[in-house]
Amino acid sequence: KATKRITAKKVHEMLKDAGVEDPEKVNPCLKRGIQRGFYKIDGAESLDKVILTSSCLCCDTKIMVVLRDCLEQAVHGGDYEDGSDGGAIECPDDDCGGRQYITGLCDGRAQLDCGKFHNHCMECPGFGKCVGDYRTAHCGR
Repeated sequence: KATKRITAKKVHEMLKDAGVEDPEKVNPCLKRGIQRGFYKIDGAESLDKVILTSSCLCCDTKIMVVLRDCLEQAVHGGDYEDGSDGGAIECPDDDCGGRQYITGLCDGRAQLDCGKFHNHCMECPGFGKCVGDYRTAHCGR
């Protein structure tokens, strides 16, 4: 459940204190989720907290997603037909290796997605917000 929202500056400080070298480059969907209080960052160990247990979209192998996995990811999944290389999550099964996006972090509803339904609008104020399908126009565009 979301708690009181914190400032963008505080989010960056929390990430820096947790050992993230360049908080400016961190996935904005995750940063908004932190800002809205869905994910607590209070040191490096908090980045290893499991936030989602799901199955690979390609082979059904169990995947446990930790916050650290979500630090770097593209804001939209337009590459879903080409292997979802911009997705942060890789299947741990060496025979599969399928990549997927972690979407919905900003709303506290993390889930895996091939990329087709991952679009984090950066035209929205602050760290942006998830709007679904990567083809969805948003903010008047």
